Amino acid sequence: PEPFESSISQEFATQDEIKSFMNQLMQSCLKNTGMDEKMKNMPKSEQLVMAEKIRKAQDGFLGKMMKETEKMGEGNRVITADVVRRCMTQMKGGY
Repeated sequence: PEPFESSISQEFATQDEIKSFMNQLMQSCLKNTGMDEKMKNMPKSEQLVMAEKIRKAQDGFLGKMMKETEKMGEGNRVITADVVRRCMTQMKGGY
């Protein structure tokens, strides 16, 4: 299994919990890819455009995650790597 899979496989009770977790993942991804540093060196106008694109993608992804977890029974809303992959596949169609 990929290293992130065990950290993803957890239960979330509310949309806010999922959003908080996604924010943590996004920050980690930006840092690990060096994108956070690249953004710091961009002109402010470009930073704002990039931040808006990230926010829209994140909101779209959250919507997909919520639809997936709604299919699960109460107390069984576990986001696994498979759930994330399904949502990412759906994102290819736009958000």
